[in-house]
Amino acid sequence: MKHVSNLLSSVNIFPIARDHMKRISGVAVSVLGAAVVIAAIIGAFGPLPNAILSFSSSASKLSAVQQVQTEDDIRNSLLQAVGGLVVAVGAMTAWRQFLISRRQYLLSQHTAVTEAFSKAVEQLSAPNIALRLGGVYSLDRVADDDPIEQPRVAEILSAYVRDSIRTNDGRSEEH
Repeated sequence: MKHVSNLLSSVNIFPIARDHMKRISGVAVSVLGAAVVIAAIIGAFGPLPNAILSFSSSASKLSAVQQVQTEDDIRNSLLQAVGGLVVAVGAMTAWRQFLISRRQYLLSQHTAVTEAFSKAVEQLSAPNIALRLGGVYSLDRVADDDPIEQPRVAEILSAYVRDSIRTNDGRSEEH
């Protein structure tokens, strides 16, 4: 039975449902976090400072003015803590969005290089010498823009040079 559950958990049967569940859980966490923040703010202006102060043994020795001042200090501290949490969550969200944007940028850059690479290779087989030369220059640009593609570009250009030199009795070249 354990093998079956491992097999089922490793099979991606419902990718759409999994994405939907991630979105729902993200919304649930956001709603729960907002509820906690709202409860903390309401509590800070409500009975929470007095309840916190009642746990102190020295609270009974305070005058009415000192007790109000202490409750106000507790209220300010609670609101600063809530504000800090909101800022931290905002920073984490911004960082996550930055990572997603960077990943999308890299993907679009990779797609552009792939398209330029394909078009350049296609130009190498054109009957017109100007188009073939454009393909060579395009491959040079691809190699400059993406160092990972340099070995492939060199291999393709080498094959192009080898194939475009046809020996007629070992000496002539195609122009």
